Amino acid sequence: MAGQRRYQRALDDLEGLIIARMFELYKAVKAAIERYNAAADAMTPPKDHLSWEQVVEYTFLADFDLLCEGREDIRGEPWALPSGRAAMDQHYKLLRADEEIKRLNIEIRRFVTYMVDEEAFLLHHEERLVAESKPGLAHQVGRHRMECARFNVLHMVSLGKLSTEKGFTGSISPGVSVAMWRCIQCR
Repeated sequence: MAGQRRYQRALDDLEGLIIARMFELYKAVKAAIERYNAAADAMTPPKDHLSWEQVVEYTFLADFDLLCEGREDIRGEPWALPSGRAAMDQHYKLLRADEEIKRLNIEIRRFVTYMVDEEAFLLHHEERLVAESKPGLAHQVGRHRMECARFNVLHMVSLGKLSTEKGFTGSISPGVSVAMWRCIQCR
């Protein structure tokens, strides 16, 4: 419970900081829009005004038509074009691909181990509840175990298909969880 409380507090702090940062950014952008609109009014002839909604709609620099009036029109730069952004995204994904494959190989094995351990845990407690003459609770644990098992079958089918793909380097066999390893060491 203490760990859960620490986690919740940390999450609340993070959420508060993110929201505070978003408000600061909102205020800064609103102030910049007001300065721009004042400067646009002073031009001869006056330039068009910007609204918050217009600025928020500009997803990429290339969509920001106003930039063509700057000292340099950066909208034509390779890094500002959609194809350039796509190429950069692809480049950085390729740079991290080997690292991602190693990480996924670990996570796949952890996931399979978790599914096996969860099944064993629920079965153990279902049997324990039956032995303690608590059939109602045992039934509920059994229903939960069966529901999890249905999803686990679907996950294992997907992982089985993945494991047959060319270049798959991971394993879909379960490992030994830390909790299980400790039990083995205690014997």
